[in-house]
Amino acid sequence: MMGTKRRFSATAVAAAILGASLIPNLAFLAYAEKASYSFERDGASTVSFGGQTARLKMADELYDGMNSNESTADALLQQFQEGTGFADPSLDEAGKDGKNVAGKTASGCLNEENAAAKEKLADMIKDFANNVIPAWNTAAADGSPGVLSDNKRTINVNSKGWEVDQTF
Repeated sequence: MMGTKRRFSATAVAAAILGASLIPNLAFLAYAEKASYSFERDGASTVSFGGQTARLKMADELYDGMNSNESTADALLQQFQEGTGFADPSLDEAGKDGKNVAGKTASGCLNEENAAAKEKLADMIKDFANNVIPAWNTAAADGSPGVLSDNKRTINVNSKGWEVDQTF
């Protein structure tokens, strides 16, 4: 064990000395952080955070809806698929412009697989609204949705024991 420490120490000292002699001034490695960045094509910006920000806020409201026993499948699906039906009017405006959570969920070049993934998410929303909400105040059991509690928290689960807002 002692030989390993000595060998490491000698290697570290040699590297420090050699490095110091080869690179006497490390100042050239410093860089200045730019205050802003611009990504443009043909004079027009290629970056827009408005859609991303709207979708994140939509996802927050959708999450809140999946924690409420007053939600309906239709209302949650409208928020997910159409980007409308939100408490925040600015989100409805973004939805009217084509922004929605489903539009950027499982998006890419695998259209068949993406459509199947989106349908599974829609099924989760329906499961929450049609099965979890009706059992909101009922104790969950194997194969049955309802409430699970311990000394730290209370959650509402589907028949598989999933807290749908967390698996969504």
